[in-house]
Amino acid sequence: MFTPSSLWFSPVCPTVRSALVHCGLFMQRHFWHWLLLIPGMWLFTLLHESAHAGMVLWQGGSITEFSVLPSQEIVHHPHYGRYTEWAWGHVSYSFKHHKYSEALIALAPYVLMSFLMLTAALSAAFVQAPPFWLASSIFVWLFCAPGAEIGNELLPYLLLHYEGDFFAAFQQPRPLMFWLAALWLLLCLWLGYWIQARLYWHRALRPAAYFPFAGFFLALFCVLIV
Repeated sequence: MFTPSSLWFSPVCPTVRSALVHCGLFMQRHFWHWLLLIPGMWLFTLLHESAHAGMVLWQGGSITEFSVLPSQEIVHHPHYGRYTEWAWGHVSYSFKHHKYSEALIALAPYVLMSFLMLTAALSAAFVQAPPFWLASSIFVWLFCAPGAEIGNELLPYLLLHYEGDFFAAFQQPRPLMFWLAALWLLLCLWLGYWIQARLYWHRALRPAAYFPFAGFFLALFCVLIV
């Protein structure tokens, strides 16, 4: 007769229990990274706004305001009306001429984040099984954090028509963008597995643990930002 206890002691459950144990140990080993979450978010805000500002200066503009401190902003949304939201930072700028690209300014932080993720992949390709502090720093701060930074802007743009950086670059999302975003997400999941397998070596998560683990955090991330 089927019972919850019989399911738990079935041949499938040792694999599930093993995956849960490995995920728990993986989280425990990264405890000090969780302590750096708030300072890390501020650092990525600085990088984000600096990328905007750098592209403005590169095109001959001038920065009139630069902030990396949280503040409330008024948003005028075509579907949800007028509301206020918290922004981690912002940049204001001006140009004496009209020959500049708003899209380049809007997309500059995500080019930088993509470059950081590429750096993590190259590091994993050329440096196998470095010391844990270095491996975890590369995986968390050069791959996971930049990917989260891109997703934090991309998902609200696609799902909620959020008028942020991607809207400034592309206007309303088109059907092709959903397919490209799905391909990007699948690539990130596969690349993340490969990077952590190369960096952590015997401490890396196996596919049976990594993909449910990554899927859980991706779902949690979507709930928090959407």
